[in-house]
Amino acid sequence: MKNFQETEFVIFDVETTGLSAARGDRMVEIAGLKIKNLEPVEKFCSLINPGRPVSYSAFMVNGISDEMLEDAPSRNEVLPQFMDFINGACLVAHNMRFDLGFLKHELPMVNQEEGAQMLEESLCLDTMPMARGLLPGLGSYALLSVARAIGVDAKQQHRAMADVMMTSKVFLHLLESASAKGIKDVGSLASLFGSRGESFKKQEQHKIALIQEAIEAAKGLRILYCGVRSIEVTEREVTPLGIVGSGRNRMLAGYCHLRGAKRNFKLERIVYLEALEGNKRLNIN
Repeated sequence: MKNFQETEFVIFDVETTGLSAARGDRMVEIAGLKIKNLEPVEKFCSLINPGRPVSYSAFMVNGISDEMLEDAPSRNEVLPQFMDFINGACLVAHNMRFDLGFLKHELPMVNQEEGAQMLEESLCLDTMPMARGLLPGLGSYALLSVARAIGVDAKQQHRAMADVMMTSKVFLHLLESASAKGIKDVGSLASLFGSRGESFKKQEQHKIALIQEAIEAAKGLRILYCGVRSIEVTEREVTPLGIVGSGRNRMLAGYCHLRGAKRNFKLERIVYLEALEGNKRLNIN
């Protein structure tokens, strides 16, 4: 999996007419910042005419009025351009579920079903759980609170590009924190802090296949495991015994030679695993 330096990221944010796409709310602004080699290289920002009024509560948050949107391009124009801008990059947002949910909801409305499927398969990182894991003890994990906690002097405007720029500063800081704790590649980050789309499922299926192969070949495993209570990566040698649980609680059951005891390891917190050389199973006696 690519390391942070090699990965192309797009940090994005949307503003909307309200809080529920399922109840008819629509995007009124979308913005993105492309990052290569951990440096910003390109921006995308556009208002979007939603074809419906902006709710008063939304206007009070983002200040985007119906008058501002009268001459704005429609989603039919903006969304295909934004999908071209993404172009397979790893997506980043603060509270990803909200922004990604609106984008997925509206893409089929402009005959962008393939784009919606691409989002399902893309790596997606959420800076909110990243901050919870890497910056424990904050009173609030709202974007402005996290930004101020790391020393960013900013006022939140609740406009898409302004929020993107704030998120980018938070994200780059969190990448440094992750790297210092032994989390070095984007796949590991996605396993710990990403959305559970198709890319996550493929990662999990790959881990399960490797574990099953090791069990059948009577081989031990070397894993890099990120603890649940503390975000620290440790190396373990494990004799795999099986896979237990389901969903977010699916785990590798095995004998941990570091602890000298049988342990369960959450699959989503195994950031790397490989079969040990040779066919001899590790002795657990």
